Amino acid sequence: MKRTLVISISVVVVLLIGFRVMVELAYGYASTHFDHPEIRADLQEMKRLPNDYRPYLQYGQDLLNEGRNQDAEKALRKSLALNPSSTSARSLLVRALSKQGKSGEALKVQVSEK
Repeated sequence: MKRTLVISISVVVVLLIGFRVMVELAYGYASTHFDHPEIRADLQEMKRLPNDYRPYLQYGQDLLNEGRNQDAEKALRKSLALNPSSTSARSLLVRALSKQGKSGEALKVQVSEK
């Protein structure tokens, strides 16, 4: 009886520790991806001004600063599509591509400046 109780308590403790680790990992992911006020503000501006390149530019820059290079690339491509003459969008896109190891593509973007 004592042995069964000890095993049961041990299992519960292991489950609680595992649950705690999962919660901490999930919180870390959420805070990294969604909890930044700048990023939330960028998303609101993109909704409000869907045809303006500037919110996409800011969003791309904020994502780049967070190390989310693939997401930054998408936002910066959209910004550049809305305003092909934006040197800021072009240079940030080159940076995002370079950080992903896409140096050939980065060079194409850099030299295709209008």
